Amino acid sequence: MIQFAKHISDKWGISDELSKEICVSFSRNDSPFYLSDYNFVIAAELDLLQLREIYGFLNEIAALSSKRTRVLNALKKANKLTPALEDRINLTPYSYELDDILAPYRSNPRSRGQQALRKGLGELADIFELQEEETTPLEELAAPYVGKHPSLKTVDDVISSTKDILVERFSTDETVRAMVRDFGYEQGQFEIIPKKKKDPRFASYAGKFIDPHSLTAEELLAIMVAADNKEIRLKLVLQLFRITELLKAHFIINPDFVGFDMLCEAIDECWVRLLQPLVEKDVMGRLQSEAENKIAQEISRDLENRDEEPKHNPVLAISIDENLHAGLVALDIKGRLMGAAGIKINKDNKSGFVNRLKQFITRYRIAAILLPETESSKQLESSIAGTIEHAAPNCQLIRLEKEQTDLAKSEWVMNEFADLDDTMRRALANALEYLQPLDLISEISGRYFQLHPKQHLLSEDRITEIVRYRTTVEKLKDGLEISSLSPGLLSTLYPLPESVLNELTKPSIKTSIAQKLDIANIKGLTGDAFRNIAGYIIIPTAPELLDRTLVHPDYFDWLMDISQELNCTTDALINDPNILRTYDIEDYVKKLYIEKKLMHQLSAGKKYIAKPAMAKKRRKKLTEIKEDTIVSGVVTNVAPFGAFVDINAVCDGLIHISQMADGYVESTEQVVSVNDRVNVRVVKVDVKKRRISLSMKGLGNMAPKVSPSKGQLSNLADHFKNR
Repeated sequence: MIQFAKHISDKWGISDELSKEICVSFSRNDSPFYLSDYNFVIAAELDLLQLREIYGFLNEIAALSSKRTRVLNALKKANKLTPALEDRINLTPYSYELDDILAPYRSNPRSRGQQALRKGLGELADIFELQEEETTPLEELAAPYVGKHPSLKTVDDVISSTKDILVERFSTDETVRAMVRDFGYEQGQFEIIPKKKKDPRFASYAGKFIDPHSLTAEELLAIMVAADNKEIRLKLVLQLFRITELLKAHFIINPDFVGFDMLCEAIDECWVRLLQPLVEKDVMGRLQSEAENKIAQEISRDLENRDEEPKHNPVLAISIDENLHAGLVALDIKGRLMGAAGIKINKDNKSGFVNRLKQFITRYRIAAILLPETESSKQLESSIAGTIEHAAPNCQLIRLEKEQTDLAKSEWVMNEFADLDDTMRRALANALEYLQPLDLISEISGRYFQLHPKQHLLSEDRITEIVRYRTTVEKLKDGLEISSLSPGLLSTLYPLPESVLNELTKPSIKTSIAQKLDIANIKGLTGDAFRNIAGYIIIPTAPELLDRTLVHPDYFDWLMDISQELNCTTDALINDPNILRTYDIEDYVKKLYIEKKLMHQLSAGKKYIAKPAMAKKRRKKLTEIKEDTIVSGVVTNVAPFGAFVDINAVCDGLIHISQMADGYVESTEQVVSVNDRVNVRVVKVDVKKRRISLSMKGLGNMAPKVSPSKGQLSNLADHFKNR
């Protein structure tokens, strides 16, 4: 793939070195996720969305491999393959360019031109194409061929059939196909003819020629969708005189040739009959693809950046049919079913429904009740509101505009919840649409959910792909615990054999893997596969704390070196990754990587530091504790003279009140409380007296915040009171 590096460099405006790095990584199956998180150079320059675009381009190129082989074989068979042409075939990233190269050797045996060749008119076509004859009339040139075939009864029959040969030769000219395609893309205009003349959606386009480049991606795709739905007739229009002049300038080399008029007719027919449909198809396809990519990027970025109110958790959805049969379904925020029930409501006595509703609210601690605005639901709205008021005043009643009947009948819901009745499935669908759990959406299908106002412009598969990508990003952000690895997610990171997937996801993996490096020993797992997945896997109880983070094993030594230079421990870095900002490094790329990636990778392990395994870890002897190092610890006791801190030694260390901050501290409570995790410097270790003296002075960014004392607050209040 490295041969396409220059093309990538030009198209995305990146350096040649960076584009080569991406091509090499693609060839060895590195995922864009891995490159975005663990490749210094790429992570510093590109975000994940840009990498996915480049990978999409490279995937399209890879998909052309079989087509390239067919073209090369066809040219070899025709004895037309030259080294220069072979290089060009191997270097082109475009499918249509391969079609252009192959076109002269992929003729239709039943076409008019091929039939004319079988009649023996190839030699005459060659004479006409050379355009050297200026004196002998065209009819005289054609006369010897009359009667050579039963269909060639007159000179006009011969000229007409020979013209068919020229038309097809002109249409397969590689240069011409590229030329008219570019001309069509740059100069073509849309003619939009609505099926219903008064359709307001297309009124502004009626009777006009529209430049497609003046349309937004949304407008262009809306037109394309309407054309696919037969709501409009869409044509790509080019000024005929301009395109024919362009073709004549290419094909006519001798205006004094006796067959000049016949050649002009052949050129016109070539355009109308063969080239125009080709150009219209290719140009519209290119415009649609570009517009779809823009909309896909917009949806991806909006899903990534959307700042919506957090959904209530858990929710209870209620669906009531016309026979007053109610379905109640409780779901948590991830869309997992907590409980479901169906109940027949008595019009005269609704106590049974109310009691069941109370049970659901109290048992599952429901935060919101979802009720669609249907006629059946309105009959029970007051009863539901009253139940909420008495049973759970903080629970909210949310009214839905409509029920998600399509989702309720989807294949996924019908298969996964076959034991639920229709009303319960409708309630389930309403809850899923409200919660929109991305993980489930990628399994079900994006078309059932209103994720974005422009999603209707893309195919169902494209929307589902975008959602699956966002789901993967969210999961990787927090890391993958070794005990809960999923085959699908691992396969997204690297194409792993089924045997390896089974090994990585079996229950015993939790006890057999003590560190990230142990993953490399799994049978069948290659070095490339380990490189792609190891960083994301977290071992919550690993003895080495870095194995509990998102830091890649390849960078453990580097991080240890940083830790030594900063004179602090690994747990201090994990507890407060901002310490890394004090690290003085001249390498701009590594500095940017630390800021953009490494700090987050460390912080992901913060919740695993206090795991039970930590308590079992051997406590350090006093002789093992080095003075003047920065360590992380937990405050175990607070006294007027200072605070005691557990730094995983055989005894707690003491921070004297005079050592708690760079400034004056009136009381210990201004700085720390019991169970606070703090960064401290080891000042002195007295082995004989079993004492450890600690300090929080001179820690820079790691320094604690000092709250005002009660006395200071009181003095401040008196100051303002007496003003």
